[in-house]
Amino acid sequence: MGQAGGLVGGAVQTRKIVAWGAAFLAFAHPAAATTLQDMLARDRLAAPAGELAAWQDFAARIAADPAADPATRAQTRLGLAIALYYAKDYPSAWEEIGAARALVDSLPESPDFAPELLAYEAVILTELGRLDEAAARADAALALARAQGEAGLTRQALAHNARGSLAFAQSDLVAAEAAFCTARDLGLAAPRPDHAMIVNDASSCGVVKYFLERPDTLGAMRLAEQHALAHLPPDHPKMGNVLNSAYGVLLRYGRYGEAEPLIRRHLELERRLHAEEVDDIYDPLSMLGRALQLRGNHRDAEGIFAAAAAMADRLRNQSQPYTRGQAHINLARSIAAQGRLDEAVEVARGGVARLAEDLEPGDWHLAAGQVQLADHLERLGQRAEALALADAALAALSAALRADHSEVLTARLVRARILAGLGRHAEALDEARAATARFEEQMFDLAARQEERIALSRILPAAFADHLEVALAAGASEDAVRAAQLALLSDLAVPNARIAAASQARDAGLGALVADLEAAQAQMEDLSAALRRAQADGTGEAGDLAVRLSTAQDHAAAAQAALEAAFPGFAALARPRIPSLDDMQRELEQGELLMLPLALPARAVTIAVSRTDVHWADTAITPGAVEALATRLRDAAQSPLHGAFDVDAAQALFEIVFPDALRPALDRADTLIFPASGYLARLSPAVLLAGAADPAHLADAPWLVKSHALRVLAEPGAPRPAQAAAETARGFLGVGAPEMLPGAADRAVLRGGTLELPPLPRAREELAALAAAVSGGAGTAHGSAPALVLAGAEATEERLAALDLSAFGVIAFATHGLVGGDVPGLDEPALLLTATDPARSDADGLLTASEIAAMRLAADWVILSACETAAGESASAPGYSGLARAFAQAGARSLMLSHWRVRDDAAAILSVETLRRAAEGEGRAEALRQAQLALMARADVPDAAHPAVWAPFVILDN
Repeated sequence: MGQAGGLVGGAVQTRKIVAWGAAFLAFAHPAAATTLQDMLARDRLAAPAGELAAWQDFAARIAADPAADPATRAQTRLGLAIALYYAKDYPSAWEEIGAARALVDSLPESPDFAPELLAYEAVILTELGRLDEAAARADAALALARAQGEAGLTRQALAHNARGSLAFAQSDLVAAEAAFCTARDLGLAAPRPDHAMIVNDASSCGVVKYFLERPDTLGAMRLAEQHALAHLPPDHPKMGNVLNSAYGVLLRYGRYGEAEPLIRRHLELERRLHAEEVDDIYDPLSMLGRALQLRGNHRDAEGIFAAAAAMADRLRNQSQPYTRGQAHINLARSIAAQGRLDEAVEVARGGVARLAEDLEPGDWHLAAGQVQLADHLERLGQRAEALALADAALAALSAALRADHSEVLTARLVRARILAGLGRHAEALDEARAATARFEEQMFDLAARQEERIALSRILPAAFADHLEVALAAGASEDAVRAAQLALLSDLAVPNARIAAASQARDAGLGALVADLEAAQAQMEDLSAALRRAQADGTGEAGDLAVRLSTAQDHAAAAQAALEAAFPGFAALARPRIPSLDDMQRELEQGELLMLPLALPARAVTIAVSRTDVHWADTAITPGAVEALATRLRDAAQSPLHGAFDVDAAQALFEIVFPDALRPALDRADTLIFPASGYLARLSPAVLLAGAADPAHLADAPWLVKSHALRVLAEPGAPRPAQAAAETARGFLGVGAPEMLPGAADRAVLRGGTLELPPLPRAREELAALAAAVSGGAGTAHGSAPALVLAGAEATEERLAALDLSAFGVIAFATHGLVGGDVPGLDEPALLLTATDPARSDADGLLTASEIAAMRLAADWVILSACETAAGESASAPGYSGLARAFAQAGARSLMLSHWRVRDDAAAILSVETLRRAAEGEGRAEALRQAQLALMARADVPDAAHPAVWAPFVILDN
């Protein structure tokens, strides 16, 4: 029956993103039935084409049967009407239901299926846009069903579903929430539950809660997913709701790369199910555009949104009347992101015009579209019109939604930026501060309390970019630096906060409760990842995984509640901390300069903070152009071709990071500190060129590393890590040189297959040299510190699991690093060890990020002398989000990571020389810098002056 439709895009920020499809994959229905009872026992929510054919055949036979009584004929016409409704043929459905109504009205008394007839009259009228008539039918259906007592619970649920569909079409989300959730609960309580309809109502309940941003949204979505997986066959059409719930949550949590395969699976299945265009295809199509847009792929997103907008214009969805206009608003956003603002304004105007035509005045969807148009107009400098639109929209949104709803906060931030452009700086700052304070509180509380991982680094930037624009225009340094920190918050901030909270809880004697919570969360993350893989692949194990995940989720929730009851401050401590400007400057030493480079919608801005000053400068360029330049430089840096290198890209990016106005501050600094996020997160700033260079003589090029030591901080402004001299006090653990099959290239046996990898002939030698640098390095006071090396056959997960890893101050891995997708079924980064049993996850030779996160370390330094250890969950994920986050969560204080595949000889030289210098008392950043410069100058190392050889490593202080 009716279900909440898909919100396609919504807010300018990333917080309003979910869409629901209705029917899904076709499945084999029973053979043609011979009696009405056989037909009524069928699943009306099965594949629409099959159900319609079955009911058409049965209705023809009943029509030709002179012995069929009027009640049988009426119920048959109702069944055919329902099949036509789910096949999206609403005019024919209304014709059939009219025939059923005429027959029922001719009966001497009302039949027991009368409430069902009224409920379906209501939903079909809703689809036809006849909302007043629909309301009367829905109310009558509920009254009749209530009179039937417990036997009418399922029909009461149908009536509430009809009410929910009507309320949703009228944009009354509160009423829709109450109706759909009540329908779900009544269905669950019915003596003979209609499981497919329960999933339908539960999904609708969840999506409306999502639109309203209720705190119990995730629980509602889980109920729908788990009920479907427990009671429906794996190819049931309503499994589309399950996929939709899954990717809706992932998008809300900023995990866009994980969401995209589920969206594509949903779209594929809907296209197989429906021969013609229907809103069930439009919803995942539009959400695919949204996922691409959120990942910064605006060109492909534009193509998807253009197709979705054309489809929406043709469909003219009556139960989701905002769809047509919203589709054009989405398209305008992708066009604007590519810098074509004039075109974006015209497309957005068309979207707003469609919303005004299709909706009642004051509808919040219309207001949200007006905010988007105002946003584009402001960027074009047309601020008077933009302010009038924003003021009207904000009033409508505030009347319809909570004050802390993301649509309201988005409108306030756009209005603040307009006010700043008009020179009304005090008003603009007040508006921006109030909006971002509410949003920050929501997101940080969600991250602290939610057992599933939240990728704040992908959710926060859009909101805080607006605050930053306002602060810079007003010259408000404190606001600007805070907004910049929030916009650049890395994925390491949340686990770091949880680590700090857990540490205090352990100090309070609650170690057992902490361990229980962390184990439950680790298990839940593993099962959740496995379930999403199974759903994306369409495998049959999803049901079992869902049951196990539900148990793990309940365990994690109970563990969190127990810990918070025993330690009430835990949740507050687990929120990320954003230091004030004063606190940040106190952490900086003389000669250090904290760099905060950001790509805003129309310009790149860099804020530079020293102990005493704050400077900023900008360059007119779109975020897409900045990202393209950074990608171009990364590609050039990791691909040596006989000394060739893209010096133009390296110099151009340097000029964006360091505009002329910042050069004096740069010249006064000797150490530069960068955040572990932003457009530089996937390459080392060391490869930036401060001037012209000859690609044939790279050793002489003015690399940034030649003039400055470079640090990357997980959280700028956090307390400084322990001094390097302390690293050798507790000994060294080296792991690597895993055993693989012999051959022309090494081959690792992984999960039943093999992976071709380059050899690591120096890995064992490198680990031995690192051990010597720690335990016997010149100038150290810890010559007796223990050193343990696990190499070859000993480099196994089992050997690691048997160690007390907290006993080691330095831990080094010399092996291959893998990113998600390198191995079938591997959707997270991993380190390659020696496999002892490829069939077991704890012995398959893949030390995954989730397994690392569950370790308990106390290392001052972890060295990952491996390939792409700074990479994210996959090749498209932001840097520092994968193994880096895992080791940070495990307790590592500083990490030495590689951004791309490192040549074995270069890795050995850089890691050993860096650690040797650090052990002698040199700062980590300076130690790496000197090691890089020394390697760059070596004539005996092929291509030593190319960044592919000397520049892959960065020091990440956590």
